[in-house]
Amino acid sequence: MSLFEYRAYSKHPVIRLQAQALIEEMLKSYRRKPSRARRSSVTKWMKNAIAALYFIGGYQMGDVQIPTGQNHYKGTTRRSPMYQNELLDCLRWLIREGYVEMTKPAHQNETGKWTPASYRLTRKWFDIAKHFCPYRERQEQIIQSITRNPEAPLIELRKDGKRMRLNQHPEKWLWLDRITTYNRRLESHEIRLNGELIPPVIFSLTRIFN
Repeated sequence: MSLFEYRAYSKHPVIRLQAQALIEEMLKSYRRKPSRARRSSVTKWMKNAIAALYFIGGYQMGDVQIPTGQNHYKGTTRRSPMYQNELLDCLRWLIREGYVEMTKPAHQNETGKWTPASYRLTRKWFDIAKHFCPYRERQEQIIQSITRNPEAPLIELRKDGKRMRLNQHPEKWLWLDRITTYNRRLESHEIRLNGELIPPVIFSLTRIFN
């Protein structure tokens, strides 16, 4: 079991169409009609959520941990730029509407560290996924299309586990070029494990300086 893949991203038309259908359903529950900017932003992060959920169903075939605490997605306690409030809205809605179901609640271990709740895709999810993607060949195309989100940071500077602002050190640009090139090359290779196609995002890298 692993953490929800926040870096997942796909330009595949099936992801776009499924996101549009789910957003239409989601926005019907809003009391007030959202602005064009809000609608665009929520649609963008719904595509991110769907790409990551296809990753679960296409590769892991099991449960995944999804943090849904507000503090992870806002202010100084935000875990990363990929933890956006609009994404949290989409995840909570998908859970509430029965597309994803909890299999194990959040809990603390012996040291007091919290483990996020675990979830899995439901029959309702698979029904809508099959509507947009009925063929096995197309499903593998989708899995192969799940790459690293362009907004995911390639370099991070951390101190005591907390992210810090990057300075203009010369090595920053050297590593940006290296990691960008590496991540792009992943998209041109098909990688399998025991016959199962693995999306390129699983091998993408972030350079972390402590």
